[in-house]
Amino acid sequence: MDNLDPAHKLAIVSHMNEDHSDACLLYARHFAKNRQAKSAEMIDVSFSQITLRVSGELITVDFPRVAKSTEDIRSVLVEMVNLAKSN
Repeated sequence: MDNLDPAHKLAIVSHMNEDHSDACLLYARHFAKNRQAKSAEMIDVSFSQITLRVSGELITVDFPRVAKSTEDIRSVLVEMVNLAKSN
């Protein structure tokens, strides 16, 4: 994955798993096409993708666009939630 600072990576992954597990599940169901997923855990993030653990399997989901900064990763993740909810 890209050169994202390890502290920022840990903060994003922890925040997503603790506060936005519903979003992780949306990423698995919509972008990874795993419609039967019951839960999803984010285990890695970069400027261009996330890695989820779904039913013991690692799934990589590419971002629709490359994030320009650490702060922009949040915007991309929100955009992905909105895309998944609109379909």
